[in-house]
Amino acid sequence: KKGKTDLKYNGFATNSNGTYYVNNGKITFKYNELVYYNKKWVAVVNSKLHNTYTGFLSNKNGTYYVEKGIVTFKRTGLMYYNNKWVAVINSKINNSYTGLLSNSNGTYLVENGNISFKYNGIYKDKTGKVYTIKNSKVI
Repeated sequence: KKGKTDLKYNGFATNSNGTYYVNNGKITFKYNELVYYNKKWVAVVNSKLHNTYTGFLSNKNGTYYVEKGIVTFKRTGLMYYNNKWVAVINSKINNSYTGLLSNSNGTYLVENGNISFKYNGIYKDKTGKVYTIKNSKVI
């Protein structure tokens, strides 16, 4: 403000290098989180607004899949995160989801948010449809 650093400011500031997230008046270059900005949840990577980032980022509401810098809330299926296949519902990792979800490898039974690859048997979904499952995969 007025040529001085506002040590209480938290938000975005833009310079010739891009738009950065400022925390307590400083750019730390270590801030990696989802932030609500211009009516969207956007990716901030190394404190910079990152409009090409695709991957997972977290905030106090959970961990979300980001596409080209924003959370679209449209992605549902199985996605690989932290060395395991996880349930993603409306772009958010859902650690309590149990049911069937698909990825490019097929359709799997997800239990408590991830695939165990150990389930063998019959699974009946909420509509009553019955599936045969082997190693957690619908066959």
